[in-house]
Amino acid sequence: RCLAGSLNLPFIPSISGIWGDLNLRGLGFPGAHEYRKYIQVRDPFGTGRKVALIQGLKPDLTVVHAPMADKDGNTFLLGAVGHDDLLSRAGRQVVVITDHLVSEELCRTYPNLVTIPSIGVDAVVLWRLSAWPTGCPGLYDPDIVHVKLFNESARKDEFEDYLDWFVYSYKDEDDYLHMIGPEADRLMRTASSSLMEPFRKYLPPQRELEALA
Repeated sequence: RCLAGSLNLPFIPSISGIWGDLNLRGLGFPGAHEYRKYIQVRDPFGTGRKVALIQGLKPDLTVVHAPMADKDGNTFLLGAVGHDDLLSRAGRQVVVITDHLVSEELCRTYPNLVTIPSIGVDAVVLWRLSAWPTGCPGLYDPDIVHVKLFNESARKDEFEDYLDWFVYSYKDEDDYLHMIGPEADRLMRTASSSLMEPFRKYLPPQRELEALA
């Protein structure tokens, strides 16, 4: 679906989805939206093989987290990329939330490392530990204890309390980091820090960041 959206296609053929009864039974839980997840067709070129036609994904807004981006929106990902690059091309508007702003020199020196080019980015938000409680390769590990707390809160009638404390309680980045507390230091002592080391020389000094802000 992400690939179809990135190519501006209304649908795309796939061999994923031609088994099982999800298309007939829906999502299978109370209140689930009922819609045809895909449509099965035969290969029109004569092999007789079944394929599924999956609807392209075209979100109004795509929000991507990245360890690094420059002020123009050229975005660099470390570790597993997943579908972020495809989603950025599928979205009608794209916001990149990044832990670090890097100088434009990084893009000029290594243009092949730009996963999301600036031409497709509408806004860049600088926010430390912005992937928490999940992790960011090269910078910090996922907070497994907190993820378990999130799951438990979601299963019980306590999710509003969770939102009040961990989503709505802070007004700025300093409040946010204070909410996470000393656990942040432990998470940043990550074994994947070597991924980030070659790029630290492209981090601008604090005075430049303050001027940009």
